[in-house]
Amino acid sequence: RGRDIGLDLEGGLGRLQLTAAGTIATLKAIAGTNLDLLITADDVAPILERLAIDLPLEGALRAELDIAPADARTHLSFDTSAGEVVARGNAFFSGKDAIEFAVDIPALERAGKALGIEGLPSGDLAVNGKAAVRKRSIELDSLTAQLGESRVVVTGSVSRERGEPHQVSIDADVASLASLRDGLPPISVDATAAVSVSPGRLAIDRLDAKLADSDVQGSIVIESGERPSLQARLTSQRIGLTTLLGEPEERSAAATGQKKPKSKRVFSKKPLPFEKLNKVNVEIDYEIGSLVLRDAALSNVRTTAQLRNGELEYYSKADGSMGGTWIAQVNMTTAGDSADIRSRLFMRDLKLNLFSGEDATPGQIPSIDVTLDVRSKGVSPHALAASSSGRLLVTQGPGRVENNALGKLSGDLVAQIFSALNPFAKDEKYSNWECSVFALQIDRGDAAIGGMLAQGEKVK
Repeated sequence: RGRDIGLDLEGGLGRLQLTAAGTIATLKAIAGTNLDLLITADDVAPILERLAIDLPLEGALRAELDIAPADARTHLSFDTSAGEVVARGNAFFSGKDAIEFAVDIPALERAGKALGIEGLPSGDLAVNGKAAVRKRSIELDSLTAQLGESRVVVTGSVSRERGEPHQVSIDADVASLASLRDGLPPISVDATAAVSVSPGRLAIDRLDAKLADSDVQGSIVIESGERPSLQARLTSQRIGLTTLLGEPEERSAAATGQKKPKSKRVFSKKPLPFEKLNKVNVEIDYEIGSLVLRDAALSNVRTTAQLRNGELEYYSKADGSMGGTWIAQVNMTTAGDSADIRSRLFMRDLKLNLFSGEDATPGQIPSIDVTLDVRSKGVSPHALAASSSGRLLVTQGPGRVENNALGKLSGDLVAQIFSALNPFAKDEKYSNWECSVFALQIDRGDAAIGGMLAQGEKVK
């Protein structure tokens, strides 16, 4: 009748050996079963090949499985190893539709390498939670993945109906991103979000994330199809770029050993992927209360970007924390693999401590006015630079300038001009300037200094 089936078996199939002893209560459910199962093989690779499973795993296989009644539930425990991959755990079944489980995978990085997966973090991975199988969904209750001091908890519903969305909430607490993957900054992340996944659509709602001393809230929607799209509505009270990206010296050190051979050209002739912009739609609206850079800060930052049918409109506006305003605009139209770009930047009375020294007071930092209006067209950075036409006007008010900083900020050209204007720059750390005016006229890639004026404490 297919009930109370007693087993006392030993058998083999090629290199695979199996031992089973116990009783199977019914073939329709696990409840009531009392069974010990052992599977061994001297090498798992030929078995995977026979089963047409493409994994680079090799080494001895051993899998122990024990099933036994536990009060009103059924307890399943397993301990498996295949080469360098080890997994062990327990599960409790209540009836035929509810399960509570805990699984451990020691040495995750080593297991990943054995499976041909690079870049997994080190440490032991533990996964536990509860699940209930319903007619139309699988309900997840606090499905938790723990790796070291980092944890992710998922609660929600996974649909079993075609076309119906999976809806879950995610709570992530990561002690350090650097512990998860090389190259990521050593910052903590604490985030929550409601996630909806359906065919062709991913929606992240009620996003609330804290990254070190930065934060972000809002929603993101990604849709696939003939023309994939991205929509984002985000706000932040504070974004600290130095904390998120690291100091410039740290980023340079991280890039050591990954440098590409130097090109003979300043601007590459390699075509840019402009044609891909015709295939996606993007709409972003981002408000930041305070944007903190290494030597400066902006407040009330508002950025919008819209890309539709290959046409990009970008707009950004901000106030300086010490006064002044910033407005940037970019309009781009693409046609095939080419783009027509107009870039405009306006700064008015903006105080940014870019070259006054770390100990400069607000009164020592000069205000800056910038007017940039440039248009270019082409398929590559070289073509865009060669076709660019427009103008640049920079006016600096009274303040202190660190003599070495200009060269670091702008390269040899401005450093040489500055040294020529101020012969004392080589012997003194700072120069006090009353005003500076710099005008650049650009005509089809040729830039000419249309005018320059500088008046300082020792130079006029």
